[in-house]
Order: sequence, then structure tokens, then C-alpha cells
Amino acid sequence: MIALLSLALTPLGQGYLPQWCDTLLPSIALGMSGPAALLTVIHIRGLRERRSEGLRPETLMADRSEPLTEAESPAPLRLGRRALDVIVSVSLLWMSILILVAATAGIRMTSSGPVLVRRPRVGAGGRLFHLYDFRTQDSTGNRTRVGTLLQETGLEALPRLWNLLRGDVTLLGPPAEHPAVAEAYPEKYRWVFACRPGIVGPLWNEPFGLEADLPAGSDAWRHYLDIVVPHRVTANRDFYDGLSGLSTGRLMARMLFSSNSFTTYFTTDHQGTAASDAKSFDTGPNPPHGHRLAHPHQLCLTVWQ
Repeated sequence: MIALLSLALTPLGQGYLPQWCDTLLPSIALGMSGPAALLTVIHIRGLRERRSEGLRPETLMADRSEPLTEAESPAPLRLGRRALDVIVSVSLLWMSILILVAATAGIRMTSSGPVLVRRPRVGAGGRLFHLYDFRTQDSTGNRTRVGTLLQETGLEALPRLWNLLRGDVTLLGPPAEHPAVAEAYPEKYRWVFACRPGIVGPLWNEPFGLEADLPAGSDAWRHYLDIVVPHRVTANRDFYDGLSGLSTGRLMARMLFSSNSFTTYFTTDHQGTAASDAKSFDTGPNPPHGHRLAHPHQLCLTVWQ
């Protein structure tokens, strides 16, 4: 609707604006149809991970006997994947410039405080960085009307494109966790912090999340670490190390536009990975891969909350 409105209003400025504006505004208006279509597909297909707001990482009382330390050599990112990240981030930031301006103005006019919030997250190799989101709450902690609109449409995460351009995150990777949550991760799942976190990541093909009903008196954080984390840390290290720019693009396109958003990857690593501990989908006898059998694992991609 915003893109169509921009296109409708553009001719009204002809003759009153400089020539460069007459050329620039239609291109921006047309470009906004890209993010609008993308957000619509994500919303209709239910690709966003739904997380409960009742769990605050800052209140997590975990056993910090083995604190998360920064790795000396984080997993490298292939040149093709980095090039794809830059192309996507620059393109979407340019096409979304009017949305960014409108959201900034709405936040400024309806509440006091900064436009963006900086969320501490664990990056590749345990390096800390700040993930940027639009502010959706006022000084009292209540969600504003603009904030509600931004969250319902997914636009509150649009500033994360700047993190993508900077290289803090990549398009496809494990979830970016809060440092307090990362320190509470079981040891066998901590390998994910060597990889660069993603905007999109894999989950098992079953509804699963923090909104699941918990038994009375159960510890929500214990449930998250023991039950949810193995489902979020789905693919193993080989899956991320084997991704190229082309394969990432194919997986993203399949997630958005294929009638079946699930994909199957093969792994020969059976120790110390989430794939070996979580649910696997064997489809019968598998051809040998080296000296071991390659086991298929089916997963779907989701936009991390």
C-alpha cells in the first residue's frame, strides 16, 4: 500500500520539484514494492519465529562455571556468501529508504527516546556486537502504537540490514543469542558460536518455539535450553561450512517461493552436533560417503525473531 501510494503521489510533484527528484522518487517508489512483497510472503507463510516476551535474557540465572570465551579463529565466511550479503543489504536498504524515514518519524513523534535499540548479541567466534532494531516501547516499557505496527509487520527488524552490511550477521546462519543465554548453552551446542549468526536459520519441520505450553511449575529457561535449543541449533557445522553464495541464494528462494520450504542436507558427522542429538529423517538405505554413511536431515528455514 505504501509503494502504491508513493507511485500515486509522485506525478503530483512533476513541475514543482527539481528534475533529479522527478527521476529519483519513482525509482524509490518502485523499489519499495520489493520489501513490501518480501514482508508479505514472510507473513503469509508464517516464516517468522514466534518467541515469548516472558523470557528476559538479563534475568537468566544460569551456571556460569564455563563462561563463553572469544574464539581465536572463527569459522570463515566464503567470499560468495559475503558478496551476497552486501548485495542484498545495499539493495534492500536503498529500496526501503522511505520506510526507514517514515518509521523514524513515527517513533520520534509518538514517544521520547532513541529511534534504535542496541541489543547485545554473540557473533562469530564469540565476539560481541549490537543488533539494531527500531524501538517499539516508550520509557515506561509499554508498547507504542507505532511500535505495535512495526512489530506486527516485521519492520522493527529492518535496521538489521545495517548489521548485515557491516558483516555482524549473514543471511543464513545460526541464531544470534544474548550473551547471558549463550553462556548457559549446553557445551555440545556451543560450536554454533564459532559461526557467524544469520538473519535466517534452520529449524526442524515441526511447530516448535518458546510459546509451547509448559507443565505447571516448570522452569521456562530450563525448557528453552534443554528442549528448544536443540531444535534451533539444527544443522551441524558441515552445513554452514559447505554453504556458498549460490547455495544460500537457492535455499532462500526455496524458503520464500517454493511450495515446499523444507530442504534436506546430508552429514557424516555424528558426534558433538545438534543433528546427531535431534530428530533425523532417514529415507531408507543411504549411499556410502567415504567410509561412512551419509544421513539425510530435513529442515525448514525461518526468520529469527
